[in-house]
Amino acid sequence: MSYPVDEKKWQRVREMLEQHHLDALVVRAPDNILYLTNYWTMKGYDLVIFPRDGDPTLLVIEPQFREAQRTAWNKDVRFFHFYDAKDPRPPMVRAVEMAVDVLRERKLDARVGIELSQFSQICDRMVGEPTVYWQGYYDAFRSRCREVIDAALDHRERVGPVGMFAARSRRRRLDSRGIADQIAQEAAQLVTSLHHA
Repeated sequence: MSYPVDEKKWQRVREMLEQHHLDALVVRAPDNILYLTNYWTMKGYDLVIFPRDGDPTLLVIEPQFREAQRTAWNKDVRFFHFYDAKDPRPPMVRAVEMAVDVLRERKLDARVGIELSQFSQICDRMVGEPTVYWQGYYDAFRSRCREVIDAALDHRERVGPVGMFAARSRRRRLDSRGIADQIAQEAAQLVTSLHHA
């Protein structure tokens, strides 16, 4: 079932992208993919490139392509092969390469927010598939984007529409009191901005 596009939600996310000077988010956590596209990922390999301007791009495993086209709010839905006889690497590698290509194609590779943690994983974990991302995932974006910012859902950082806008550079270090103060300040700003939206 497809629901109408939540334009207000998209606008709030874009305002936060603007506030943090991000060209785009690359989102991989299934709950964040659902939040941004209305598509429920099957295995946790899928990614969304959510730009500050324009339509998001959803990257899905091939068996889910038609379902994603049918249910996702965005029109730009692309697939990568789940299994490829010529490429024995795991599907997540093909997904990351495709995401980096989309960032380049759309000229969104200056300042990008990605989830730099594993705090949120609500996908199928029954079969033991390796859907938890590895160092190569992070390095792929760091090597091809001018700057990569943490936009991860963290249970301690509920500061964005789904808590994914910690958007602090890893270069910035705060002591535990500073982190708590920063989170409290950002949460208060978010509550105020949402009440006025």
